[in-house]
Amino acid sequence: MPSLGGGVTASTFSAIRSPQSKYAWFQAMSSVCTTSDLCPATSVPDLVRLHFAKHLSHEQEEHMKASLRATGAPALPSFDDALTSRTSHARAVAAANRFDVFLVYNTSDLAEVLEISGALRLRGIRPWIDVEQVRPGTWVQDAIQAAVRASRAAAVFLGPRGAGRWQRLEILAFVERCTVEEIPVVPVLLPGVPEVPSELVLLRQLNHVRFRKSVHEPDSLDRLCWGITGDREVPARTAPVHWSRG
Repeated sequence: MPSLGGGVTASTFSAIRSPQSKYAWFQAMSSVCTTSDLCPATSVPDLVRLHFAKHLSHEQEEHMKASLRATGAPALPSFDDALTSRTSHARAVAAANRFDVFLVYNTSDLAEVLEISGALRLRGIRPWIDVEQVRPGTWVQDAIQAAVRASRAAAVFLGPRGAGRWQRLEILAFVERCTVEEIPVVPVLLPGVPEVPSELVLLRQLNHVRFRKSVHEPDSLDRLCWGITGDREVPARTAPVHWSRG
């Protein structure tokens, strides 16, 4: 059973009969959310729908709103308005921090992707990767969607275990941007992967970069930089950075 702190669960919420009491509870939860700064731009109905969808049907919500109007309480904004506000906030943050390339990867390949991310930074390229850019306590999918729209290019990393489920969704989003907006989408074959998997039909049409034995191969890094920036001039090479999560 979901809980929002203080021992308050969905079953407790369902037991609150009075619309006025429910409204007061909503307002209290909104205050906690705002003052803790864990979910900026999130409104009360957003919390209700996300955490209590099984306990508050659309009809019940409309009945509650009607009851509140009858008592003269302030109107509650719609869930759609709240969600749009929160997503717009994430997009504004991403636009203000525009990145050169979005790194699309399977979690099993994270260590190698972080190595390449560090090498790109040394070449003056600013990569976006979720483990470094999504702030704890914020909505992960909002941040990813905003970054997908704001990034100038995408690098799709393919390791021996293939593409993950969430990675496939990101691939589809970037293939659409590649088609409509003509942004570069670079398939990147990690060591042990000789070609783009046959099931990724659309990616197979794009020119790829291959790391044959190591993610530190300078020629492959130079090709990746060219794909991201469109600049074929080889940047000054420096010693590779070895990233560690520990």
